[in-house]
Parts: sequence; structure tokens; C-alpha cells
Amino acid sequence: MSRFFLCFYRYLFSALWVFFAISFVQPAQAQRLKVKLGDLSLKRYPIAVPDFKGDGRTAAKTVAILRKSLDLCGAFRVLSPASYLERAPRDGFDPNSFDFEPWKSVGAEGILKGNVMAIGSSYRLQFRFYEVGTQKLALQQDYIASNDSQVRWYTHLFADHLYKFMTGEPGIFASKVSFIRNNRGKQEVWLMDIDGQAMQRLTNNGSINALPAWSPNGRYIAYTSWKERNPDIFVHDINTGKAQKISSFQGLNTGATWSPDSQRIAFSASRGTDNMNIYIVNADGSGLQQLTQAKWGERNLSPSWSPDGKQITFVSTRFASPQIFVMNVDGSGARRVSMQGNYNQAPKWSPRGDWILFTGRDERNVFDLFLVSPTDGQVKRLTQNQGSNIEAAWSPNGRNIIFVSTRNGVAKLFIMTHEGKHQRQITFQPGQYLTPSWSPRLSKD
Repeated sequence: MSRFFLCFYRYLFSALWVFFAISFVQPAQAQRLKVKLGDLSLKRYPIAVPDFKGDGRTAAKTVAILRKSLDLCGAFRVLSPASYLERAPRDGFDPNSFDFEPWKSVGAEGILKGNVMAIGSSYRLQFRFYEVGTQKLALQQDYIASNDSQVRWYTHLFADHLYKFMTGEPGIFASKVSFIRNNRGKQEVWLMDIDGQAMQRLTNNGSINALPAWSPNGRYIAYTSWKERNPDIFVHDINTGKAQKISSFQGLNTGATWSPDSQRIAFSASRGTDNMNIYIVNADGSGLQQLTQAKWGERNLSPSWSPDGKQITFVSTRFASPQIFVMNVDGSGARRVSMQGNYNQAPKWSPRGDWILFTGRDERNVFDLFLVSPTDGQVKRLTQNQGSNIEAAWSPNGRNIIFVSTRNGVAKLFIMTHEGKHQRQITFQPGQYLTPSWSPRLSKD
């Protein structure tokens, strides 16, 4: 087997809810955004998240979810609870039930307070966000959650509202991640929240499964599986739990990626040869269209759609070493965009359209993450000197990246900003975590 395929295989395997109330209290300068996402390397918004009032266990769980999630996105700097100076009895969560001076003293520009009330078997979640500078209630939302899963969902939903209130852009918290978990020889597709919690297994076929890809409408996950003894592509319907095979050519069928409208899938297939070509099918597997024409031994693989659906980025070995290319969605106009490095792979087009994220091997034979401009070829390095960093995917707003890193010895998942800043590990349980795919913002849990 060729060196290219050896390296390629290494990474290939390596219920009812009720909305209670929502209300926004806008400050006098409602249009003035507090967090400029392009300047995150200079300053993150300092926010205090004190312990919530009310039901002890659920209140503690809610505040822990908020602290971790707000920290992960890189837009907020969650101040350490050890630094908080507020003391009872002036420690309420409603206006006029606490003082702003203790929070100003610790450098907080925002305070996120809350209360969790048990109502029978359900919980009333109350969130209050205050600005220290204006000493005003800026944002409030209340929800009813009927179980622990909905507590997590509504907490993340509020975090999304806060993110948009502060930045003007959609948040990432009401989304999930699909990934491969390789544990004790079982390589299955799993799902989890973006903070690494609430894991659930999607497949359980006891075979090798790889490269999950979430559809932009949030309903389907495509993946490659060897469960029928050939590496075929399946589409799993999250609503029904059923999986449909959509590509089963002899040989390798892999690298499924969805069009922005979730109607078509691009993928790579060898069709029993030593070549790899890129194809497009409808979401049900019909309407096959071949985009590339590989010469003997040439591989074209790892397609990724542009956000407008007009172009596809992919990897090709047509000039010997694997490099990043862009072509029109009909296969015409292919051009190379990576001009640096001799081994570049796994491109992912940003939802914002401005960058292509990829894995590259540097001069020390170490794999790291880079960005390349699809227009002028400009390259930015995101990771360095922390093990191998590979198999990255974009958040739905294009402001964060999830990726695999071996910096602590075993392949785990990390999140960072699109600038490569604020890198945080999110998976800690046993096993290797591979090839993550970020869902769109979901409507409910």
C-alpha cells in the first residue's frame, strides 16, 4: 500500500418541553456591541458567574454548564469564583437585591446571576445578566425544564442569547458535535454537547465507522462504515434512528460532506481501482455525478463545499504530493490554493467563506492546523509545538474550531477560536476521539 494511503488510513480510523417566558431588557445603548470577535486575542469580556440561588443540585449544575461554556467560546473571560467579594444578604439575583461595587472591584464588566426553582418534577430556570458599568439589567430569560436534559438545553440556549446580545452574531452553544470514539477496539459514531458532556452513541454495529458529517439542516449524519464488509457511506436519520446506504462502490467510499442546502452529498470513491475520484449524489444516493478524472494512481478526496454551494475544496495528488485545490461544483476550473508545504490534507471551508481550514505537515514531519485563503493563497498557522493537531471542523458561526490533538499523549478533542487562540480540551473519558463534525444550531434537544 502506498505511503499516501497508509497515512490516510491512520487518520481515517485513528422528550416534551415547554417554553415558559422570554423577555429582553435592552440598555440605553442597545446597538453598542460589547465584544468584538475580531479582537479576541486582545481582550475577552470579563464576566462573573456567581452560584445560582434555589435548588442546590440543579442550581450547581446549571452554573457549572454556564461557566464552562462561556469560557470555551473564547469571547468571555469567566472570572474565578474564588475572587468574588459579594456576601449575603446582599447577594440576590433580582435588581436592587445586590450591590455592583463588589463586582466592579474584581474587574467584572458583566454579572450573570440566576435562580433555579423546583416546580413538582420540573424546574423554573431564571437567568439575569447585568452590566456593571451602567448598573442595569440588560438581559433576562426564564424557562421551564422538565428534566435534566432540558436543564442543559435551556442553559445552553440562554448562553446563545447572551452571546448574540454581546456580539451581534449567532452563538455556538445550542449545537452538538459528532465524532468517532475508538475505545477497546470499538470505533463508533458518538454525539455530545460542545462542552464534552451528554455523550450518546449513535451507532452500535461493532464494526469500523469513520468520518461522520452533520447535515446543515441538523437532521442527518453521513459516515463511512465497514459493517457490511466494504467501506460504504451511510446516512443516519437522527429523528427515526434509521440508516440508509447511499454509496457502495467496490473499494473505498469515504469523506462524505453535505451541500449547504442538505440536498446533495459529495464524497470520494476508488471504485475498485488505485485511483480516488470525487462524486456528488443526491441525499438518497441517486443522481451520481463524477467531478474529477484521476489519472493512474492519482487521488482526489476530502471534498468540502463553499458556503454558497458554488465551489468545492478538495485534496489532490495530481502534482505528486497532496495539496489543497478548489473547483467549481460541476468539476470545472480546478486550481491549487496551497502553495506551501509538501503534505496538506482534510480541507474544510469556513461557514463565513473567507478561509479554508486544513491539516498540514511541517518541516519537522509534525501535523498542525492551518488556514489558507481561497482567493490569494495566504496562509495562517493555528497550532504549533503541542503534539499532532489534525482533523478539524468549523463551528456553525465560523468563529470556533474543534480539532483532534495528541498533545497529552492520546487523541482527544479540543476547541479554539478561529485565530488559534484559547485552546481548551473538552474530552477526558477513555479512548481516542477522532474526526469531529459540528452540527448547525439546533432548535431543541
